[in-house]
Amino acid sequence: VGHWALHLSDAPQMKISEEFPYPFMCRDSSNDPVEKQANMFASAILMPTVLVKDAVSGRDIFSWPALYQLRDEWGVSISALKIRLEKLGFIYH
Repeated sequence: VGHWALHLSDAPQMKISEEFPYPFMCRDSSNDPVEKQANMFASAILMPTVLVKDAVSGRDIFSWPALYQLRDEWGVSISALKIRLEKLGFIYH
């Protein structure tokens, strides 16, 4: 979603088939600043600040079991959750 909203005109595009005419983005590196920007955009959509604040309230988010429970509730990867919590200042790495 981040690439579609932010980088559609700049991204290398591929078509799946003639029956599916919509292009998809193809990138190689997660260290690419464009990838980081798209990931930050996606995490903000999937885990909005106000909802994350409510979700972490009263939880011990410094324990892995609590983080995995949040991961399951949000339907995101543990890495995405950890990065979002760090960006919002709830945890520090």
